[in-house]
Amino acid sequence: MLENLERLKRWGVGVIDPRIEEGKAKIAGVEEIVLSCERHVLNYPLKDRKVLITSGSCREPVDDVRILTTRSSGQMGKELALHAFRLGADVTVVHNDTFPCVRNVHAETGHDMQEQVIRHLTEHGADIYISAAALSDFAPVKFKGKIPSGKERSIDLKTLPKLLEKVMSQYKPVTVAFKMGWDTGSAAKTLIKKGATMVVANTPDVMGSEQGTFVLYTKDHMLTVNGSKEEAAVAIWNALIPGKPEG
Repeated sequence: MLENLERLKRWGVGVIDPRIEEGKAKIAGVEEIVLSCERHVLNYPLKDRKVLITSGSCREPVDDVRILTTRSSGQMGKELALHAFRLGADVTVVHNDTFPCVRNVHAETGHDMQEQVIRHLTEHGADIYISAAALSDFAPVKFKGKIPSGKERSIDLKTLPKLLEKVMSQYKPVTVAFKMGWDTGSAAKTLIKKGATMVVANTPDVMGSEQGTFVLYTKDHMLTVNGSKEEAAVAIWNALIPGKPEG
C-alpha cells in the first residue's frame, strides 16, 4: 500500500495524508481535502517558498483572570495563510488559534509572538513574512493575584519593542506589513522606505468584520480593494507573485 502511494507521488499524483485520531488513520477533513485539491490544480506558484505569518490578537494578562486584547478575529491572517497554502507554499502561522493545512505555532502575548517569530526566522528562515497580527504595543504590569473589585484602579502599561523593524533589518524577507488607522498613507510610505515590500492599510472598523476597504501600497503602486478578507488576501498574493495581476 505504502509503495503504491509513493509511486503515485513520483508520478505527480497528489496524495492527501489522513488525520490521526486515537491512534488510527482516518480520512482527512473536508476543508483539508478541498484546500489540498485547490493546491494541486493551481500549479504551485509558491512552491518551495517559506511563508511566515503572524495572525489575530494578543492577550496581555492584567491579573490572574483579566486580559487586555483587541477585537482582531484573525480572519485576515487565516485567509492569507490558506491562500498561500493553495499556491503551494510551506506556511507557518504564529497565533493563538489553529488553521488547517499549515504549521501552527502557539503564541498568547506580544512577547510570546516576538519570541516565536525570531526563533522561527533564526532556525528555519522565511522567504515571505506577513505581519497580519494585532501585535501588542503595550503590556500591563501584571497585578499579583486578582485585582479586588469595588474601587478604581490604575494600570501601568510598558511599551513593547517593535518586531516588524527587527525582522526587516536583521532577516530581510519579503515583508508585508499592516497599518491601521484613519490616515495611514504617510505611515505606509515610511514603512516601505524602511524595507517593507507592501503595506496594507485599513481602518479600525474593519477589525473583527468580514468586509472592508484595504489599500495596498508598494513602492510604485497603490491598489484599493473593497470586499471580503478572502478577496483582499487573494489581491495581496496576486500583487506579490511576479507575473500575476494586481486585482
